[in-house]
Amino acid sequence: MTATTKRNSTFTFLSGIRKDGKCKVTLHYPGSPNMFGGFERGTSYTKLYSANKCREALAENYYEFHNIPAELA
Repeated sequence: MTATTKRNSTFTFLSGIRKDGKCKVTLHYPGSPNMFGGFERGTSYTKLYSANKCREALAENYYEFHNIPAELA
């Protein structure tokens, strides 16, 4: 029997808040096992989020956060 580990989605801040009020972030969703015994690859997206959208994501606590800027902490 194998141990099951929960792999959370990650939300990584790549920079602080820019002059236009946005943050560059990377969202990574881990892969999952498929029904044939294989493993599906995870996906990553790099996006620009407004500071308010980042605060909402922090409040939801759905992601595992990395490199949170001092302006949002």
